[in-house]
Parts: sequence; structure tokens; C-alpha cells
Amino acid sequence: AIKYHMRHELDVFIKLCCFLDDIFYGISITKWMEEQFDIATPIIDEILNWAQSVRKEEFIHNNKLIQDSPDLMKQFKTGIPVVYGFKSIKDCVD
Repeated sequence: AIKYHMRHELDVFIKLCCFLDDIFYGISITKWMEEQFDIATPIIDEILNWAQSVRKEEFIHNNKLIQDSPDLMKQFKTGIPVVYGFKSIKDCVD
């Protein structure tokens, strides 16, 4: 019963907007920017690796965003600039 209860709570947590928004409209955008500037962010990598394992999705591999991941590269699912046609930081500020 305890195992079921904990799994049910995790399922509910995964569906919360804060879990979705923080991953796809916060941390993944930060990760994309980090890659553009070639800055290491081991904590962000750890969070994204954990999130993808919990969500049973793939969006990071070898500490790099998977640029052709169907779990990551969908309009309105993520805020990563490349999904909306911005290929670089310069594109985002111009």
C-alpha cells in the first residue's frame, strides 16, 4: 500500500504545472543558453536527467539537449528558442 501511495503522489506531482513549466519553460531554456555560451551547468544537467527519468521522456544526453527530441522540440511544450526559429543568442536579441 505504501509503494502504491508513493507512486500515486509522484504521478500527481509530475502532472503539476510547476513541474512542467519549470522543466520546459525554465531549466531547459537556461540549458539551451548555457550551451550557446559553452558554460558547464552540472546541477541543471542533474535536474534534467532526473526529470527525464521520472517523466519517461528524453531531452538530454551526455549533458546536451537532444536537438531532435520529440519530447523537447515541440511548439508550446517548451520555450527553447530553437523551437521557434531562433538559432543563436544573437537571434534572440535582434
